[in-house]
Amino acid sequence: KRNCLIMASIDSKYKAKLFISETDCTDLFMTTSGDQTIDGSKTFSSDIQGTAVRARWADLAECYLTDKEYPNGTLLEFGGDKELTIARHKVNAVVSTKPGFVLNEGQGTPVCLSGRVPVRVIGPVEKFDHLVLCEPGIAMVDNMDDSFFATALETNADEGEKLVLCACQLKL
Repeated sequence: KRNCLIMASIDSKYKAKLFISETDCTDLFMTTSGDQTIDGSKTFSSDIQGTAVRARWADLAECYLTDKEYPNGTLLEFGGDKELTIARHKVNAVVSTKPGFVLNEGQGTPVCLSGRVPVRVIGPVEKFDHLVLCEPGIAMVDNMDDSFFATALETNADEGEKLVLCACQLKL
């Protein structure tokens, strides 16, 4: 058990007096083994080293500036007034739903660069179908085109537009 010297704020009743007390500070130090749950946030001023990082969601995303706000799963390409715009010629990114890892957070829209992400698709889809761009921002199945950007991970027989979970490997 460690004791720390903690300075308290000046008490309003005893205006000019500063109170110093001892308290148990074991919870102020990071543990080096075992599990720890952190509510809120912690800021580290040096590198964090470990053997594994895990996330509940699956895609690697980076924040880019887009020329407007797009719905989740929309296909994007480089261009427009900012950095990304709706895909018309090539798919460089997909608007992320719940990224597992976010790079450049706080500046723009998180877009999937690699991993599992729902994609806007039109027409029926079978698990493991390949997806290509068919109309601005939306994909369709084409198992003959080698330039596909995603593989469907679920089946959906709906003829209309929907979100389909896919494994994406996008080229910048």
